[in-house]
Amino acid sequence: TFAACSSALDGMQPTFRQVPPNAITTLSLGLSVGAGVALSSGHFALGGWLFVTAGSLDFVDGRVARVTGRVTRTGAVLDSVLDRYAEAAVLVGLAWYYRSSWVLVPALLAVIGSQMVPYVRAKGEALGASMKSVGFMQRPERIAVLGLGTAFAPVVEAVLDPMGRHPAHRLAMAALVLIALTSHATALQRLQALVRSLSGTVLPARTTFLRALFTSALATSVDFVVANLADRGDAPATLATSGHSPPLAPRACHRSGASRSCGRAPPR
Repeated sequence: TFAACSSALDGMQPTFRQVPPNAITTLSLGLSVGAGVALSSGHFALGGWLFVTAGSLDFVDGRVARVTGRVTRTGAVLDSVLDRYAEAAVLVGLAWYYRSSWVLVPALLAVIGSQMVPYVRAKGEALGASMKSVGFMQRPERIAVLGLGTAFAPVVEAVLDPMGRHPAHRLAMAALVLIALTSHATALQRLQALVRSLSGTVLPARTTFLRALFTSALATSVDFVVANLADRGDAPATLATSGHSPPLAPRACHRSGASRSCGRAPPR
C-alpha cells in the first residue's frame, strides 16, 4: 500500500504541489480520531479502514514535502507529534470498546508501547545514535496489524458468531495482544541498541532472540484465539453494553423445581 502511494505520487507532482504537507498531516489526524470514535462505538470495519487510510496519508505527507521541496523542521515536528495523537486516538477508542473486558489491559499496554517505541528512537537520535532501522514493530507495521485486524474483524465475527448482537471481534483482540507484546519488545530492543551504541559496543547484524520473541508473540496470539473459541464453544462472545453483560461474564444457573436453566449472570 505504501509503495503504491509512492509510485502514484511520482506521476502526480503537479497536483500535489498545491497541497500543503501539513494539511495532509492534519487530515491524517482527523481520520485517526474518526477511526477511534468509530471503534469505540463498535463500527470496526469503518474504524479499521479509516485508520489504514490515515496511515497511508501519514506516508504521503512526507513524500509530498520531499518531491515539492517543502521539507522543514517545523513540519517534521508537527508530523511526529500528530502521529502520536493519531495512534493514541485509535487505541483509546479500542480501550473504550473493551472497557468491561480483560482486553482493556492489552489495549492500555499497546497505548504505552506505541508511545515508547518512537520516544526511544527520538532520545537516541538526540544523542547522536541512529535508531531508524532498529526494531521490528515500527509504525508502518503497527498500522498494518491494527488497521487490517480491526477492518477484517467483522468478517471473522460474521463467520464465527453471525447472530451476535455485540461481537467481541476476536481478530481485533488478537491484533491488540500482538501489538501490546511486540511494541514493548521493540522499545526494549531500541533501548538495548541505544545503550550499546553509547557505550561503543558494535551491534550485531541480526538479533535472533528478538526475532524469536516476535514469532513467539505471534504464535501466542493465534493460540489465544483458538483456545478462546474452543473454551467458549457455541456461546457467543458479547460485550458489556447497557443491559448486556461482558464477554467473559460467568453463567448463572437457576433451579426451579426439577428443572435447571443457565444463563448469563446479571450485571452488578
